[in-house]
Amino acid sequence: NLFLVTLGLDKSYVYHIFIIIGLIVLLSKTKSLSRISIVFIFLNLIPFLLSCVKLGFLEGFSYFLTTGLLPVIFYEAIRKNFSQDVFDIIIFYALFKYSLYIIMIPLEVYLNSRANIAGLQFSGGQYNSIAILIMILIILYVGKSIGLKIKKHFITYAKFLFFTTVLLSFSKGGLVVGLIMFLTEIRNINIKKLFVGILLVSSAYFILLNTITIENSFTLKYWLLRFDLYDNITGNVNISSSSLTEALQSNSRDIFYSFLNERNFLDFLVGSGIGTSTYIIKEASSGEFSFGSFHNLFLTIFMERGFFFLSFFTTLLIYNISKMLIIIKEHRFRLFFYSLALLLFAISTGFEFFVNSRDFNIDFIILFFTFIYLINYYHINKNDLKYN
Repeated sequence: NLFLVTLGLDKSYVYHIFIIIGLIVLLSKTKSLSRISIVFIFLNLIPFLLSCVKLGFLEGFSYFLTTGLLPVIFYEAIRKNFSQDVFDIIIFYALFKYSLYIIMIPLEVYLNSRANIAGLQFSGGQYNSIAILIMILIILYVGKSIGLKIKKHFITYAKFLFFTTVLLSFSKGGLVVGLIMFLTEIRNINIKKLFVGILLVSSAYFILLNTITIENSFTLKYWLLRFDLYDNITGNVNISSSSLTEALQSNSRDIFYSFLNERNFLDFLVGSGIGTSTYIIKEASSGEFSFGSFHNLFLTIFMERGFFFLSFFTTLLIYNISKMLIIIKEHRFRLFFYSLALLLFAISTGFEFFVNSRDFNIDFIILFFTFIYLINYYHINKNDLKYN
């Protein structure tokens, strides 16, 4: 789908055919709903109706289908049918898909204008991949703790993919969480492994975006553009401590918080509708901005689905992370900083359940429900696991 978008062909509706097929398959394996699933669906109903009013029934229904219904049906299906094979399929799918994202970047850069960062779909959408890959790493270590057979090369490759994705994301927030993850990894690593890891990631980075695609200054210019240290029109570079400090302090997204003053009581409680971020931003900024989200997971949830759903989701997220850190003693240090990186990234850069402006995927919310299942499974069976 992203490749079609890159070529200017919007075939996103085709994706929903697979969503419907997936729902039919999963529904056949679901006989009842847990309380989590019931509350999750219920709190999405009013935002779904509001979305239909503002965006039209088909678009509103597609958002509800992908982010309000499919994730909990998936959750119920794995609760009843979870196995080592199911776990391996989920991990393999995620690693394979986000490997393709990386591979597609040079092709996209070649096909499009190299001067327009905003027009890039793959590298421009990597901030979502960062969050998803952190969640994959958390799931891998939780799975390892509950006795699942985790292939060692899965963890190694997931880390390699994460750091490569950070380098290709051109995201300031991505750099921060990348540093947190890097410091976590080098805690118990020997110098030889550290050197090899840095060499592999650096080599992949420069080969992908320098050797294969364009001139050697390409990636440097992109990063300078992200920090407002390079003028794309004149070609002038202004690297100084004052300009760097100003770039770090400036944030055009701060205007999003001013939109909170325009929320009425109904908006506050139930939001403006699933997937209406672009609608809200365009309307509140009089067309000046047209972002697909508020670049803050919790702010986006609040604006689209309101206080009730935000409270439920935040409680669910924090509760399960806290439970993980309490009951899983193995890898606790690592899991703590992985979780810290995820939460920091959710606030500083943001990622979505459903990336309605770029990528029609629901990978984060699917992985999140997989995470909840694994934590609950470990909590219920921890004595048996210790005995075995």
